[in-house]
Amino acid sequence: MKYIATFIGRKTGAIGSSYSITAETHGDNEDEARLNLYDRYEHIHRIKLTPKWTAGHSNVTPEMTCPTGETPHGDPVKIERH
Repeated sequence: MKYIATFIGRKTGAIGSSYSITAETHGDNEDEARLNLYDRYEHIHRIKLTPKWTAGHSNVTPEMTCPTGETPHGDPVKIERH
């Protein structure tokens, strides 16, 4: 699953101050996604992970359910998480 990570840190090997970063990461769960950030960044703190959902994603089926139980077109929907 893909996540959008927002955190304070810096690129690996960079010298200087940490700063606010927003980056895309991936993992089977949030812990794995968090660990994958360390391939590119260091001194990570104040991290917030948000699942990234894209339109037309392959796991979206006509049976997916949303809070209203319908799509904007009135079709029932169902969400499957991998």
